[in-house]
Amino acid sequence: MKRGLQAGFSVVEALVAVAIMAVAILPLATLQGQVSRTAGRWQQMQLSLAAERSAMAMLRDLNLMEAPEGALDLGGGRVLRWQARPISSAVATNSGEFSVVLYAVEAQVTDDHDREIAKFSVDQVGWRRAESR
Repeated sequence: MKRGLQAGFSVVEALVAVAIMAVAILPLATLQGQVSRTAGRWQQMQLSLAAERSAMAMLRDLNLMEAPEGALDLGGGRVLRWQARPISSAVATNSGEFSVVLYAVEAQVTDDHDREIAKFSVDQVGWRRAESR
């Protein structure tokens, strides 16, 4: 009896093909991991930026002479905490109606688990009506 030609791959050929595919796919898997990490960092930066913008909007409306420190709920479990210290002496406005002081403000936004989302510093004016003369 004569054996005919066999069609198909041998086990060794199949293993070599799988090894070649694994070597070719490994860099793609590494790249996918890097892309995922970068996307996560970008999302965290966007969250931090949105928290800072919300906090800046809230701080803009505060009178630091009346509230040099405190905390405000920003919604969504986020809390703004700030401490302000005067960095100038009180000065009367041109009309003499108000007394103003420049403050250095340290602000922090935390999530509902008290983890820091954003931290920043800003200089801002505090005011009060001048004493009657």
